Amino acid sequence: MNQLKLKTAETLRKLKTNPNNIVIVGGGSSGWMTAAILCTRFPNKNITLVESPDIPTVGVGESTLGSINLFFNLLGLEDKDWMPYCNATYKLAIQFTDFYKKGETFYYPFGDKDFSNSRGIDDWMIKKANNKDLSIKDYYDTFYSIMPFVYDNKIPATKVGNFNFTKDAAYHMDAAAFGEFLKEKICIPKGVKYIQDTIQDVKLQDNDVHCLKCNNHTVHGDLFVDCSGFRSLLLEQTMKVPFTSFKDHLPNDRAWTCHLPYDDKDAEIENVTNCTAYNNGWIWNIPLYHRAGSGYVFCTDFISEDDALIEYKQYIQQLGKDTDKLKFRLVKIKNGRHDVCWKNNVVGVGLAYGFIEPLESTGLLSTQEMLLALCETLYNDNVGSLQVKNFNYFCANMLDTFKEFVAYHYIASSRKDTEYWKHVTENISIDSDASIDLAHNYTVNHTTPNDSAGLPDILVGMHYYSHNPLSVDWTSFVTGSPLVTSKNWENTVSQKNRLYQSISDKSLSHYNYLERFIY
Repeated sequence: MNQLKLKTAETLRKLKTNPNNIVIVGGGSSGWMTAAILCTRFPNKNITLVESPDIPTVGVGESTLGSINLFFNLLGLEDKDWMPYCNATYKLAIQFTDFYKKGETFYYPFGDKDFSNSRGIDDWMIKKANNKDLSIKDYYDTFYSIMPFVYDNKIPATKVGNFNFTKDAAYHMDAAAFGEFLKEKICIPKGVKYIQDTIQDVKLQDNDVHCLKCNNHTVHGDLFVDCSGFRSLLLEQTMKVPFTSFKDHLPNDRAWTCHLPYDDKDAEIENVTNCTAYNNGWIWNIPLYHRAGSGYVFCTDFISEDDALIEYKQYIQQLGKDTDKLKFRLVKIKNGRHDVCWKNNVVGVGLAYGFIEPLESTGLLSTQEMLLALCETLYNDNVGSLQVKNFNYFCANMLDTFKEFVAYHYIASSRKDTEYWKHVTENISIDSDASIDLAHNYTVNHTTPNDSAGLPDILVGMHYYSHNPLSVDWTSFVTGSPLVTSKNWENTVSQKNRLYQSISDKSLSHYNYLERFIY
């Protein structure tokens, strides 16, 4: 009993310390993002990054969301500082093509919805109910001031309506170059110790990682951050943290990728990430400054790797590109997460902890959010079990939310044209009561809060809303109001749309803006 008490006391003593020597395992975007934020926010800590020269990085996460601007602000970076180094371009929305059905497009625009002079989304629902032929496009035009710029492939030079360019615009970037930029311009100058060596063994002491045995180095630390990608060298292989697959929700498990050359930069450098639903999955197009990144995400339960490559090449040929000149790379996708993100003195970041297929650009986003949560935790003088549990809860909830959000892009589709689409529309599961309630209340009871992020944008694009509002009690959400929109609301929307379109007409194209202000 005394030994047990001593062991428990020792464990609590080790937990209630703030680690000063932090070792990062793995480079790439997640490794160098970790090093950059830690050396910037904690200049008195010793940060070491160990990267094997023999292990390549995945490097396909080239699309971001607007929240990454917070990360850049914390690092003190402006667009012109890093974008040329990373061949970066701007991103104002995600475009979904053929997801609801072939021939239809919808959007996930960036910026806040404009609900001024209205009851929010409810007003548009009433408008749609009174005009069954109203295009889904009208929804996005109504609530998002950025849409004229999306359609025209322009860049707003200032704040337009509820879209704040410096806060809401996201980026397309070369992820490998981004990691190199952080290494060369931030991490090394700020004193991060960089060791290029291959880890041969991980030594444990009292169930913690004691040191890393490399070919030419022995590396000690207080806290070890696992950025080793899908290998999850420390979190899974060493700490034995179980991995839970999301295959029942997100069955895609492979991606063929390639780089596409431009024929016309002004036309092809779009300000959106375009996701196109295809026979056995979907295809991304991410326009960088020097070339486009492309990939076909698919499921091997329905098509072989070789046949998927044939399909992918056929799609690219339809774009007028010569596939004989392209190099194709196969990437294995591992949708899911480990049971905990932080165990003992190991924290998993990025792919080492978990991954959601890139349909909603959550790869770099999840890495960024894990790192901000890690920094928040390390600001505590004593990092104890409560802080670790809170961190683990945050990370798990984030990945689980992304899982269900992305799953809606499949289960809400009307497509049944292949066995793959029959499966993802009929057999994908949603296991969160909260998620089901959110969609149900939005489509049936109209009680979804107006700040429910992007889910309404996706569901409207999928025509997933009440098509017969008269069948529900509309006075339950607009007390005493008849089936009419708010007074003067439609006139206000029309006036603002004319204003935003006039600003877009005078703005530079995406390519010309980059040429003038960034490159």
